[in-house]
Amino acid sequence: MEEVVVQVSHGISLWGLFWQADWIIKGVMLGLLGASVVSWSIIVGKSLQLRKLYQEASDTQESFEKESSNYWEHVRPCSWSMPFAYVVSLFVKESRRGTSSVWRQKVENILEAYLENQRDYLMKSMGTLDTIGSISPFVGLFGTVWGIINSFKGIASSGSTSIAAVAPGMAEALFATAIGLVAAIPAAVAYNRLSLGIQSYMTKLEGFCRIVHVAHLDH
Repeated sequence: MEEVVVQVSHGISLWGLFWQADWIIKGVMLGLLGASVVSWSIIVGKSLQLRKLYQEASDTQESFEKESSNYWEHVRPCSWSMPFAYVVSLFVKESRRGTSSVWRQKVENILEAYLENQRDYLMKSMGTLDTIGSISPFVGLFGTVWGIINSFKGIASSGSTSIAAVAPGMAEALFATAIGLVAAIPAAVAYNRLSLGIQSYMTKLEGFCRIVHVAHLDH
């Protein structure tokens, strides 16, 4: 199979840049590539999770609005991983134990705890994504500085300021910077978008809790 090599400059490939770099810059590059893999796994996982939750929310709300008069009679226990359906089943379950003011306070306390747990669950791994987006450029910058230092070492050892003397070190420096940006930009953008998606979902869930609470009191 013919090997395809991306050329950075004449005689230098990205693969070659990695292998000719010293162990410190190799460590920086591998660390950044690993961080990029981790961030993309979080991005894909969270995106699919939110998509599933929004779909469940839409289905439950639609069913609740269409069959509000007899909806309560068909409610079955639901997993907490289906938040909107779980809220309805919670009201039905607790209502069988009483309808006094004590019951109302108990349900409110349970809902508050559930909403807080749900928020924490959705925000899980988001801190890692934020850290990758914030730190990766600086890790790449460290690799850049180290590559520039190597360029000066090349000048000192060769006694020449020609391109041949400084090119390898500068290429390593720029490559480390590029990998840092590749790791940081998707992580930072995804963190902001996913955070907004989570906040919007939690606002929607809290609103649905209030609607169900009022509807159940009137039932």
